[in-house]
Amino acid sequence: MENEASREKDEEEKKIKDGEEKGRKRLQKPREVEPPHTTITIAITITITITITITTIAIIITITNIVFDNFLSLIIRSVLMKLFCN
Repeated sequence: MENEASREKDEEEKKIKDGEEKGRKRLQKPREVEPPHTTITIAITITITITITITTIAIIITITNIVFDNFLSLIIRSVLMKLFCN
């Protein structure tokens, strides 16, 4: 009887000890959780990149329109001058 009682007591102590060790192990494991700001940062970065790309394309189109308008108008003027002023 005493052996069974002491064995049960030892088993209960062991379970409690194992549970505490498992609890400690769980607390000691580092969690790999992304900070909440990363998705916001990624969204802002993508938005800024798209905005810069669109702005750059618009500037290039504007510059080429100005250059070609001036260039074409010079060509048309010179052709017309040659045709009608000779």
